[in-house]
Amino acid sequence: MAERNPPSFLQAGSHSAENDRLTLGGLTYAQPAAGVLSVSDASAMKLTAAGGLTTSVAAGWGEFQGTNVAVTQGKYRLFNDAAEVMTHSTQHATNDRIDLIVARVYDAAYIGGILNEWDLEVVPGTPAGAPAAPALPANSVAIAEVLIKSTAGGGGTIVTGNITDKRKYATALGGDIVALTTDTITPTRPGMSRFDTDKNQVQRRNAADSAWLPMGNHYIVAIASAPSPAPTGARLTDPATFIEYVYNGTNWIQLTPAGSRVDTGEARNNAAYGGLTTAQAVTLKTGTKVLVSLMFDILSATLGAQAGSGVAVSGATTIAANAGGATWQEYNAVANYYQSGGGIGMITGLTPGDNTFTAQWATNASITFYRRGLHVIPLPA
Repeated sequence: MAERNPPSFLQAGSHSAENDRLTLGGLTYAQPAAGVLSVSDASAMKLTAAGGLTTSVAAGWGEFQGTNVAVTQGKYRLFNDAAEVMTHSTQHATNDRIDLIVARVYDAAYIGGILNEWDLEVVPGTPAGAPAAPALPANSVAIAEVLIKSTAGGGGTIVTGNITDKRKYATALGGDIVALTTDTITPTRPGMSRFDTDKNQVQRRNAADSAWLPMGNHYIVAIASAPSPAPTGARLTDPATFIEYVYNGTNWIQLTPAGSRVDTGEARNNAAYGGLTTAQAVTLKTGTKVLVSLMFDILSATLGAQAGSGVAVSGATTIAANAGGATWQEYNAVANYYQSGGGIGMITGLTPGDNTFTAQWATNASITFYRRGLHVIPLPA
């Protein structure tokens, strides 16, 4: 492909409509480049239900990349000055179908003939047990998909829930692109910014042009999909659990404490450390240390019965309940009287990752444990 002449706005040149489209198209970023209508605002050319088997395309302007000729056709700007009602054909007796509402440009310079205009059109789908949207006609762009329910499925009236919006927002060159997490944006460049409508988050393209990073270093994403590495001190909120995390320069560390409480009395008579009938365990994504609290009440009919309490660690780290900093002092029971026991301590030397903390007890006689509370506070180290 050679140079396009004359360049835009050359005083002595003769400028074709195609060159003008290419020039104006360079002022906006309409993504993806083909097949999608980019609009000026949320209401522009929006499709709504209009009663029965009709829909209505609102007033407004949009633009899309022409598809009759690759690359050089440029972007067409379309303006609809009043709402236009679209009529859909009668529903099938037993099968649903999907219709497309499209904006289509007829440009005789590319397709021949005498038509030089654009139209709003209904492209009917094919009824099927699992219907699919029909293919786009040449040099057209989808505004919305419309599910036409069968007579057997209660069809005859299009409702809002039957309409799937296919529009995107036009963006001034260098501005924030409005897109879903799953939208394909091409081409990209380092420093490009977008507003992710799934995460309600402004993001910027990284220096390697390989990933979108949140501006302000606050990610709203499942911890399983957390970026790594991330800026030291970056925060993350898992939208499914609302658990908060911080990146310590090497690992994502949970900030939200975790706990477990069991009020029902359960007995143990075993000198080895172990759990009760209702196990108490919490799992966190930790760094190298945590603060652990284990509190409980004990009751025994045996004078001088002894109970020991501890917290075992499993997962990324293995520590027995009776090992060093994960265990606390024993308690002597006064026959038939409640006593409170437990302790607060720091467990260090953990291997960063998913660690599970399990409350365990050891006794030299039958002792019943009540109101057991286990709480783990991760420390960002």
